[in-house]
Amino acid sequence: MALAVILLLTSCNKDEEKVDVFLPAATGTMKAKVNGQETSTVADATDAQTTSIIRMEISGTTEKSEMLSLVLPIINQAGTYDSVTSGRYVIIHENPQGITFQTWLAVSANLTVTKFDTLEKKISGSFSFLATPAQGNSATENKEITQGTFTDVPIRQ
Repeated sequence: MALAVILLLTSCNKDEEKVDVFLPAATGTMKAKVNGQETSTVADATDAQTTSIIRMEISGTTEKSEMLSLVLPIINQAGTYDSVTSGRYVIIHENPQGITFQTWLAVSANLTVTKFDTLEKKISGSFSFLATPAQGNSATENKEITQGTFTDVPIRQ
């Protein structure tokens, strides 16, 4: 019996117990992995707003001057909006010569809106996209945006 207990205790490998836990975004923010590196936006710099009669943008800025953005048609309910959503990832550089931007664009993004609350004016959901360098800037290599979530982001009009 003692041998069975010893075998049981030594057969557990702590490395096998590691699980990559990626929690959803905090309330009022966006969160994603950019080429495998976790990034989160700041609540005061994250919102969803209508940008025209036919378009809505969900966007946020991180403390590192990165911006995540999703552009979609104006919606009024939860659902999947994969074929009509585009994505954007931007890094903002401030230097003595001024502000410069590196921009990556995705003409198509995967977007699932899990909550669209018109009374509280909040939106939640998940997203992912593969962005390529935009023309006319110094951005290089693709950016893969995965495991993206946004939680109770305020909707402004």
